[in-house]
Amino acid sequence: MPGRRTSGGRGTPLAATRSTRRGPSSVASPTIGRRPVRHTKRRTPIELAFGLVAVIVLIAANGLFVAAEFALVAVDRTKIEREKDAGSRRARIADGLLRHLSFQLSGAQFGITVTSLVLGFLAQPVIAVLLEPLLRPLVGERAVAGVADVVALVLATMVQMVLGEL
Repeated sequence: MPGRRTSGGRGTPLAATRSTRRGPSSVASPTIGRRPVRHTKRRTPIELAFGLVAVIVLIAANGLFVAAEFALVAVDRTKIEREKDAGSRRARIADGLLRHLSFQLSGAQFGITVTSLVLGFLAQPVIAVLLEPLLRPLVGERAVAGVADVVALVLATMVQMVLGEL
């Protein structure tokens, strides 16, 4: 038809080639209302088990750094000196640590910080996957992923504070 615009010279009217899709993706995502539903990655039971073991190991490591920090600060220096003079190998090691106390405390604080950050990074997704089925009936499909993420982060932080810091 003369005078009518066509797409790509194939004779198809331009209006017929326009897509009614919203967004750049050609794959339809499940939606509720207008927002796409976020599905978390399904994890195998072994992945969840390894994740939980990693969380427990990191909490224990955090507790070790905290215990080392408290031990260095609370030690009786006069007792260490007496034991060192008596020939105790452990007292000599402790005295060496106490001579560089600020360095040792910085190392303990660094260990606490790193284990806390890695714990949050690993624990949040593992716990969130476990919480989603429990939270879905309470908050609905649209909000379950976000609520599970927040609850998982709060739980991981609380457990780390109680078991790792105290």
